[in-house]
Amino acid sequence: MEQPAPIPTRSLLFAGGNISDIAAIPDHDIVIAADSGYDLARQKGIDVDVLIGDLDSISAEGLTHAETTGVHIHRFDIDKDATDFELALVAAQDLGVTSVDIYGGEGGSLGHFIGITTGITAQRWRHLAIEWHMGTRSLYPVHPKQPLRLDAPQGSSLTIIPIGDTRGVSATGVRWPLVDEQLPRGTSRGLSNVVVETTQTICLDQGTLLVIVEGQDPQ
Repeated sequence: MEQPAPIPTRSLLFAGGNISDIAAIPDHDIVIAADSGYDLARQKGIDVDVLIGDLDSISAEGLTHAETTGVHIHRFDIDKDATDFELALVAAQDLGVTSVDIYGGEGGSLGHFIGITTGITAQRWRHLAIEWHMGTRSLYPVHPKQPLRLDAPQGSSLTIIPIGDTRGVSATGVRWPLVDEQLPRGTSRGLSNVVVETTQTICLDQGTLLVIVEGQDPQ
């Protein structure tokens, strides 16, 4: 009897825009590219499994390569209600992955950058472990009852930004720990903390956080 194909658990997602140097690519089961993210993946020598979007920014050579090498292409009309990046996250979720490592999406339009940054904190992705890698910076959304555990190098900067009002925020492994705190929207209290221990944990009871670690080696 033919065995069913294993369900992928870890995905790489390449977004359009610029991309930092990547020291090492984590192990993965499937690679998804959002439009011109396909070109970025190829620049890094990464084979793409799924290409998705309206395909208005991918290079002609890149699109031809995808069409002739068996890549699964999901093309959308340019008049759509979601960005190519959001469609790529939907595709990852539909495939059943449990974690997504994002590369690209840097530079270019400020609106696009902020859209991705806030987009990864949406509640619809709360069951995905999302990491967005940008050279010496990494971004992580944190949802209630789903602690984020990190091993950032000591001396790294660790920033906690509340997305809306939050309650029960705790952070360990940093110079200024937080214990069951309320962080209202717009507060600067969580900015520029410093990693002082080998492991760090960030969690909360209500709301959503965006955690940014800076000064670490590229992932």
